[in-house]
Amino acid sequence: MIYSREGDSSLSNTNITNCISQQATAFRYDYMKSTTKVKFCNFENLEATQKAISNLQNTDGIIERCNYINNSQTDKNYGLVHEYNKRLDVLDSVFRDNLKNKNGAIFSTISGQIYIFNCSIDTYSQSKNGGTISTSEMPMKPFFNDLKFIGISPCEGSLLIAQNKDKKDSIYKNIKLLSLINFFYHNI
Repeated sequence: MIYSREGDSSLSNTNITNCISQQATAFRYDYMKSTTKVKFCNFENLEATQKAISNLQNTDGIIERCNYINNSQTDKNYGLVHEYNKRLDVLDSVFRDNLKNKNGAIFSTISGQIYIFNCSIDTYSQSKNGGTISTSEMPMKPFFNDLKFIGISPCEGSLLIAQNKDKKDSIYKNIKLLSLINFFYHNI
């Protein structure tokens, strides 16, 4: 749906629903000059017949307070969210009722890193061959942060979700995160 290469880009307050494509059904960003930020978006009922729903190639990115609901992809080498060769932070987002695929995962990376903070991922959002996240560090049971969208407003929850200690920089630096199940402290 959305493709950008070698520039600056951001995506916010957007709903993308009921689409089918071979790859990057929601968005694809390649070789961007600055960190690409995707915030307050809903991606629902999307299908990628070959590659990822959301794809960042050689691009640092932040996906924050987004909903991925009832999506699917079929390539075992990709996930619904894919990062190649750079870093992607996924913050305060919801992954619910994504179809179990024969292959693939929710998150995938090739030569990059994906950091997942304070997200809700249900048991349906996995496949037997790829899983939710391919790592030995993840818990075996689903985890939830109880965030909800009210219209297209920001996510709201009953507890403090993130507090930026220095209050000057982006949300992922020096963050204290509090979830309904666990308290995490991460200093980047």
